[in-house]
Amino acid sequence: MNWLNQPIARVEVHAGFEYLSREQVERVLHPHLQKRFFALDLNDMQQALLEMPWIKGVSVRRHWPDSVQVSLEEQQPVARWGSKHLISNEGKVFTPDDIAAFSAMPVLDGPDEMAVEVMQQYLAISQLLRPMGLKLTMLKRSSSGSWRFTIGHVEVNIGRDRRMERLQRFVRLYHAKLESRWNQVKRVDLRYLNGASVAWSETLVKARSK
Repeated sequence: MNWLNQPIARVEVHAGFEYLSREQVERVLHPHLQKRFFALDLNDMQQALLEMPWIKGVSVRRHWPDSVQVSLEEQQPVARWGSKHLISNEGKVFTPDDIAAFSAMPVLDGPDEMAVEVMQQYLAISQLLRPMGLKLTMLKRSSSGSWRFTIGHVEVNIGRDRRMERLQRFVRLYHAKLESRWNQVKRVDLRYLNGASVAWSETLVKARSK
């Protein structure tokens, strides 16, 4: 029986290692691998790996006589969530030890329970802006349900209701009036029944007053 119940001699880890390192995974697995083949608690190993912020999914299997096969699926971040977290392409908020390397990503914000909706709204707005050559840098949903976003230096407020209608109005306004003067725009407010207000940069105001 002891011959059948071998110590673990090999661990195969299959992962992209785009954000994780092998050393991090090894440190988590090491305490569990002190047991022999049949005594391994695969569920405990899986749960320990799932506690790592970057891991989205885990599969752990024995491979007789003395090895373990581990398959890992990593989170795919698409934006920052607030100042300390990241959010995945599925709207999952997670908290790695350090997010400094992701400072160039857009910032999404809102109530944590609305993370999936905020992510979906981000994807919808980004798709709308992409043909215009514009890139969303911040999107926030307030606790009252109001939405606003920034495109570089410009803040756009679309309020709570008729969001897609107001976004389409923004697209028309951009092509008709704003595109040629975009560097002079400071803020666009679309919380009107059929129109919008535009705040211009101070440099433009000063130029006009001379």
